[in-house]
Amino acid sequence: MKKLLAILAVLALAVSCQGQNSGATAVPPNEFAQKMAGEQNPQLIDVRTPGEFAAGHIEGAKNIDWNGGDFEKQAAGLDKRRPVFVYCKIGGRSGQAAQKLGQMGYTVVDLKGGIMKWDAEKGTKATGGISKAAFDKLTSSAPKVLVNFHAVWCAPCRKMEPYMNTLEADVPTVKVVRLDADQHKGLLSQMGADALPLTMYFENGVQKWLQTGFIAEDELKSKIK
Repeated sequence: MKKLLAILAVLALAVSCQGQNSGATAVPPNEFAQKMAGEQNPQLIDVRTPGEFAAGHIEGAKNIDWNGGDFEKQAAGLDKRRPVFVYCKIGGRSGQAAQKLGQMGYTVVDLKGGIMKWDAEKGTKATGGISKAAFDKLTSSAPKVLVNFHAVWCAPCRKMEPYMNTLEADVPTVKVVRLDADQHKGLLSQMGADALPLTMYFENGVQKWLQTGFIAEDELKSKIK
């Protein structure tokens, strides 16, 4: 009897854990747009900071900052009878917000890849920052140039920051250029970039490799020496 009760308890816990996350689904931009199109006045939530939101957002979105301190309080005003669509820059914060909303009883659709992926696939033309011509000139300004696009809200970017800041001193044959992605949206849009961090390496103005996402210090140095 005790064994049977123990088994039932485990099964109940499993169902409970599954139920907490069952309301959240991450989908790519086209599917995200299709699902929104099927809703009248969709509940579209941008979970980035007010500054990011003001600089550009998907039409019809409402800003509820995931890191604002009162996310749950503001989210409580949403209609649980209808799905909630959420997005951020590249998907990290919206994934956390989607999980929380799912636990609160909402059905959630999360934009996979965030607004960067949305802009890249939808052909949205962002503005701001240096031109592509100026960027090409910059990548030709030394025999070896490494460019790192980063952002303050990007966790992998912050993890890479200590050795990115000392890389030029550690490898003096390489010129290191670090660009804030939020200040160069136009350039990233033109390049079709859809994720961060973005690291690019050039020799005599010719791109040799590009990596999206985190790259460890040892691996990075081995690729540019």
